[in-house]
Amino acid sequence: MLHFSRAWMPKEKGISMSSDILALISPNLLKEFIIPYDERISDHYGGLTIHSCGNYNWNLPVLKKIKKFRALNFSISEINIKDIINIFGNSILYIPHSSDVKIPPLRIETPENFIKKISVIIKENNLPALVYILPGINGFSIKNYRREDVLELNSLALKKLSY
Repeated sequence: MLHFSRAWMPKEKGISMSSDILALISPNLLKEFIIPYDERISDHYGGLTIHSCGNYNWNLPVLKKIKKFRALNFSISEINIKDIINIFGNSILYIPHSSDVKIPPLRIETPENFIKKISVIIKENNLPALVYILPGINGFSIKNYRREDVLELNSLALKKLSY
């Protein structure tokens, strides 16, 4: 499934797609059956951004090997962002969001905590990141967060956007 990358991603940076199977497949199967096709898509479009739900930290090293891997869209309540940072550093664009799904020991974040937590992580690690709010999830709505906080994070990311 293709994602909404055209809303923020320049055409020359590639294409965005969902790969929710990442949480259900082993690294060996990923390498054999998925990565060759992801590589072809990345080559054809000039890069690849992947969205995946769930916890798939065992597959992060495999994803890192994709040529022109541009960005990762993930839920901070489903996969530990520190695992992603340990593998990718600041070599990709981070696109975190909150979800109403929780995988222990992570927790579902309120809108305010999500913005505060992700702000600290992004700034402390000097990460290129775009933060977006999923309306209707965990009470996220325009009235529940300071628009300025999200805009500040995204403007910092856009200044660093050289991925």
